[in-house]
Amino acid sequence: PPQQSPKNAQREYRTMKAFQYSSLPVVVAAIVGALHWAIIPVFAADDLVENLQIASPEPVCLIPQDSTVLEKQVWTVGVLAIRGFEAAYREFNTTFADYLTATAGQRFDPPIEFQLKPLNFLTLFEDSEQGNVDFIYVNPSAYSCIESEYGARSLASQISRRVVGGVTYNLKRFGGVIATLANRDDIQSIHDLKDKIVA
Repeated sequence: PPQQSPKNAQREYRTMKAFQYSSLPVVVAAIVGALHWAIIPVFAADDLVENLQIASPEPVCLIPQDSTVLEKQVWTVGVLAIRGFEAAYREFNTTFADYLTATAGQRFDPPIEFQLKPLNFLTLFEDSEQGNVDFIYVNPSAYSCIESEYGARSLASQISRRVVGGVTYNLKRFGGVIATLANRDDIQSIHDLKDKIVA
């Protein structure tokens, strides 16, 4: 067979077999591709459950090809702390450390533990690359970069909801605005940005 690049070989090594495990709720995280997860109970805590969209057609458990992963006792969930580290602990520690440890963690013998690690935009990429986090909970923009660079795999996605005038809308896209100078007549659509620098 032809030689694979180290990156492709690593991605292939990370390939896991999926099995349905519908009796568990859903993990709100994406698995960082450089790491391997033993059995991922798909779950979420109370207020997050109704805002989830599963990345696969059915809830799954993932079992690695490398059984040495089963020996790992502490799993780290990295959370993008856009409102600061303290706010991230207040908002997510109950779900990603306490709840996961108390529910999913107890399904193992010996039990496993989950811990929360707040990340900023710099440490998010460093920790993903260095394998310091096992799962990440980030916005779609950051996730797409980590997926591309480090082979992350999405398990679930949170659906944002907004209420306007008493009507609830599910927001299914992540967008932004690009402003141009008034005298730039050459930029009228996103297609006009090709080969341009956007800052």
